[in-house]
Amino acid sequence: VYKSQNALDKAVKELEAAWKANPGDAEVLYNLGTCNEKLGKIDEAIKDYQDALNVLPGHTQAKEALERLKAQKK
Repeated sequence: VYKSQNALDKAVKELEAAWKANPGDAEVLYNLGTCNEKLGKIDEAIKDYQDALNVLPGHTQAKEALERLKAQKK
């Protein structure tokens, strides 16, 4: 688990850098949300998924993930 968390933390940093380099890429935001969700950072994941949908409203995976997380928070 420790190695997985380190890998996820590294992935988050790389994805944040990728977003800064290409701020129009909804897939980067979706992947960032996925990593944050796996790290237990649910509020951050929700924001990432919502941001992905703001960039690309038709992003099905981001929409499904966002709906799932919002339902879990109720």
